[in-house]
Amino acid sequence: MYFLNRAETARRLGVGMVRLMVLAMALESGLAVQAAPDLVSLSNSLAPGAGVSGDTFRIALDVTNRGNQDSAATVVRFFVHKDSIDLSNASRVGEVAVPALAAGATASGLTFNYTVPNTAPGGQYFFCFWIDPDNVVAENMETDNAGCWSIPITSASAADLQSGNATIRPAALVAGQELTMSLDVTNQGAQTSPATVLRFFMHKDTADFSTASRIGEVAVPALDPGATAANLTFRYTVPTNAAGGSYSVCFWIDPDNGVAEPDDLNNAGCWTVAVAASTAPDLTSTRNSISTTALVAGQEVTMSVDVTNQG
Repeated sequence: MYFLNRAETARRLGVGMVRLMVLAMALESGLAVQAAPDLVSLSNSLAPGAGVSGDTFRIALDVTNRGNQDSAATVVRFFVHKDSIDLSNASRVGEVAVPALAAGATASGLTFNYTVPNTAPGGQYFFCFWIDPDNVVAENMETDNAGCWSIPITSASAADLQSGNATIRPAALVAGQELTMSLDVTNQGAQTSPATVLRFFMHKDTADFSTASRIGEVAVPALDPGATAANLTFRYTVPTNAAGGSYSVCFWIDPDNGVAEPDDLNNAGCWTVAVAASTAPDLTSTRNSISTTALVAGQEVTMSVDVTNQG
């Protein structure tokens, strides 16, 4: 949870920056400030910290008058908006009453429940509160009246694939040896996911999900909500001529976006593997030729091959 900073609050709440700067300078320098109330929430919470469209979220907060004069009765207003903070009427979802408060007094246990619509798309949502949004109370400081939380909400009408129990063996090997990668894929969404693939990549020093670093893939079956495709395994032999060093070995669930998901950021992951250059021989044909490609039975053909040890 965080409070909006001075400039952001001024922009969103429509308070003049000159007045804010004068007030801030007075407070920070210890100069006398005109007697007035100052409403602020020093204790607040949002629960749960994540959910699915259709879930109900509960905001609880206290409002304290930490000014030096009594405050009149007012309200605390609540807002919900996808992807960004919005304290306009378009994002307003409700309000609760705040009683008149003597200087130093607190209105405790103010609560507000909000149910996200079942049709809401998945994504990051901002839940915000704003104390005295209509400026009923003339305060010395208006920039401490609002705060927001940012939480992920999954669409109730979408699948959401996520990895679990991801392992790689061994963590260090010699070029020419085999790597074994294994992980589970779970559909934590609310709809069945169609069949897709789990793709693997390997690149020296840095993670790279391009075709150039692709080393293979395994099938992921269609998954009902809550179902898991367990222990999906892929084996890969590191080329014997691979340079020694640190390699990123990565996986990517549904790399071609065949599954419509509210959150694709939990579909990939990487391990770091140490590869030592091989000291074993590795014979290969680097040049070969044949004297003719057409002949009559009984004629001679000459074949030439260069053999190189690239190990």
